[in-house]
Amino acid sequence: MSDGYAYEFGKFRIDPVVRKITCDGQLVNIRPRHFDLLLLLVSKQGEVVTREEIIDQVWTGSIIEDGNISLAIHLLRRLIDEPDQKDSRILTIPKRGYTFTTEVRKILSEESQLSSWTSISSDGPFSITRRGSWLKFIPQTWLFRAGLIVLVLLIALLLGSYLIFKSTIRSLTVLAQYSIPSYQLDPDFSPDGRFLAFSGLGERADNEDIYLKTVDQAQRIRLTIHPDAERNPVWSPDGKRIAFLRWPRSNQGMARVMVTDSKGEQEVEVGRSRGALGWMPDGRSLVISDIDAHATASTVLFLASLDGNERRQLTSAISPGTIDTMPRAARFSNRVAFLRLTGERGGDIHLHDIASGQTTQITHEKGEVTFFHWGVREGGFYLVSNRSGVSRLWYFGIPGWVSTIYGQAASARLVEQMPYQLSQFTLLSSPPLLTYSRQIEDNQVRIIDLAGQGGGGNPQWCQLPKARLDQPPQFSPTGDQVAYLSSESGEDGVWLAKSNCSDRIRLANTGTGRISHLRWSPDGSRLVYEQLIDGQSEIWTIGRDGSTPLRLTWNRTDDLDPSWSADGGAIYYVQPDGTKERILRLSTESRETVTILADGGREPVESADGRGLYFVRNGDLFLRDLAAKVEDPSRQVLKRPFDDLNPGRNLQITPFSATSIAIESDAAIVLDYLDLLTGKMVKSLPIDGIRPSMVKGIGVSADRRYVSINLRLGSLGELSTVEGWRLKPFTEYLLDRFNHEVLFYPERLWRR
Repeated sequence: MSDGYAYEFGKFRIDPVVRKITCDGQLVNIRPRHFDLLLLLVSKQGEVVTREEIIDQVWTGSIIEDGNISLAIHLLRRLIDEPDQKDSRILTIPKRGYTFTTEVRKILSEESQLSSWTSISSDGPFSITRRGSWLKFIPQTWLFRAGLIVLVLLIALLLGSYLIFKSTIRSLTVLAQYSIPSYQLDPDFSPDGRFLAFSGLGERADNEDIYLKTVDQAQRIRLTIHPDAERNPVWSPDGKRIAFLRWPRSNQGMARVMVTDSKGEQEVEVGRSRGALGWMPDGRSLVISDIDAHATASTVLFLASLDGNERRQLTSAISPGTIDTMPRAARFSNRVAFLRLTGERGGDIHLHDIASGQTTQITHEKGEVTFFHWGVREGGFYLVSNRSGVSRLWYFGIPGWVSTIYGQAASARLVEQMPYQLSQFTLLSSPPLLTYSRQIEDNQVRIIDLAGQGGGGNPQWCQLPKARLDQPPQFSPTGDQVAYLSSESGEDGVWLAKSNCSDRIRLANTGTGRISHLRWSPDGSRLVYEQLIDGQSEIWTIGRDGSTPLRLTWNRTDDLDPSWSADGGAIYYVQPDGTKERILRLSTESRETVTILADGGREPVESADGRGLYFVRNGDLFLRDLAAKVEDPSRQVLKRPFDDLNPGRNLQITPFSATSIAIESDAAIVLDYLDLLTGKMVKSLPIDGIRPSMVKGIGVSADRRYVSINLRLGSLGELSTVEGWRLKPFTEYLLDRFNHEVLFYPERLWRR
């Protein structure tokens, strides 16, 4: 198929000569066999390519299952199909094969064009004359020429190394992603990158066991079967054994350290641990956590041999309650990195030198680190930190020679392409693979039509796919549409839909900044919301027509709970001020900000007549006269009108009403509706099948016909494997490859 021509379709260009795929001019990372499969389909556009033909030309000489081809086709569709595209570019022909349906343009390859131009220009009137050119001024000694070549190569190497190092992740390709209704945590790669070990619940969700899977297949293999909970699998450096913790049901404070072979057939107990373990590079000992012999309220690290005869304490407690955990032994030095926990949220990375016994604190994240691994050639760490308000992946370079050259010493950089709410991860340098886990909730967002209830039965409802659970969908003033947050297109964004969940359209992507608290303007033309960027919330608006989002506040503190004035000319929002909150009013035209309330309050909403401002304080509903002075005390008009006022979860305030969930029965929910104009309380009909404990948020249309409800149904575990990531200079990559292949695992080199 490399006949000197390239193929173009849509935004994509495939060049078989140089074996690369670009999208809008940007290089696309793809596996070699997936490249061959896509090239085969594109080159035979409109024709049916059978599975036998695919095996013969792509998997030549290999014995594979149909599932391998189906998975490859699935990944290609995710790569080349547009998010809003109805039909895939690769069409499945039942019992025959596949066909590429999009029109393909065949053009001359860049490499072929260059060769053609060179052959013409070398003999033409514009050919370069070697004699008499600037080359004659260069000394013709072989030593000078060799030195010049070495200098040019060195400059190119350093420049390329610098550029590669400066980019956090060059490209990301999701190799496999799947979800099953159970926990899937503690992922760890085998040294050769073929298998992934992790802990998870069985199909009946009755117990945690250790599982294995190949990195490119979702099917898992159960490695251990035991009534006790088994967690934290860790591969030995030679890839032949797996160590893990077994927690007895009778004693959750101490786990047994178990070691088994990669098939789970030979199992032996080698010691006890308080909850962490890691292999030493020689594979003959483990680093485990246990109670400090001198401070029983603290947990420290020990170096223990596999036969149980030797046990030496490495770290010491710095204060009562200190926990040293998550040991990561370095491969290239006699050091152990670990996480020291001193609070409830997380800790900081420390480094212990085994030879000298010295322990040094490396990161200063103020106790926000929850998980970490060594980085490239142990010149730094990848870590999960809550510094931005949510769990994100960061890279931290250890101060040293390499880090100083590249300007990354003691500075953490956000890995932008990785998703929010990471809990754990594992990585491998060769092949470059990264797997992360997220403990996610199984949630659902429903739009319920109370008018469709009829006959006392359950009301009709529909579901919004992949809607986010931060805030319930908000109904437009006319009640015919809802605005909500969703990841339906693959990225988080603001979406609109009809009240029957149909005609869903995306207004805008939210990018890396998490948003919440959507609210409609009175005329239904715009939406206001708060967006979290770099750990700080600001107020933004966006038009119903999907116009460019507009930022309204630029303060140094959080701006929360935005809502519109009755005339749509101003926005109220809350700004934390020490132990209290201030409520401010921002003009959308002049951008002038005025303080309305200084003694605390949340969820401000202007009354329908524009004269007062409702807000919640300590569970009570207040109404403040907007003509009053800032220092005047607020007037409490409604003392706990509901059983529990929880803004954002079970309470919604509008200029006309306040609606809350009535805690009357755990079998069904009942909505209490307070008319703010008359002061009368009305109860809606019970909605069976939804317990109050399941509800995370509610929204009500102005006519009280529709109710949006966020439901928490349970928990899901998710493991995602990513390939093609890299954060290292080319020089370090070569050194790492040499150490990995020659020094540590030389038998692989001999086999090749």
